[in-house]
Amino acid sequence: MLQGATHALHNPELKAVLLEADTPALQAVMADAGFSRYAYDPFSRQLQPLSTATQSGSGHNQLWIRDLPFVQQRCRTAAPVRVGRVSL
Repeated sequence: MLQGATHALHNPELKAVLLEADTPALQAVMADAGFSRYAYDPFSRQLQPLSTATQSGSGHNQLWIRDLPFVQQRCRTAAPVRVGRVSL
């Protein structure tokens, strides 16, 4: 997984990555590149840190963030998006 992505993952301009997979090897690659895993609540626009054990093998997308202040600001200031009758 992520072979060939080492250079891109270490680019300081890369603030966050959303991945569909979750394995111990993937977690090690992401941690080595300076990322930490978070859960995002679109209704409150809040990010919560996750330990590697919290969501391991959950089948959910994995949100990895390196620059938390940047991503928090982006979440707070992004224009709302409508999904059906719900505004997020």
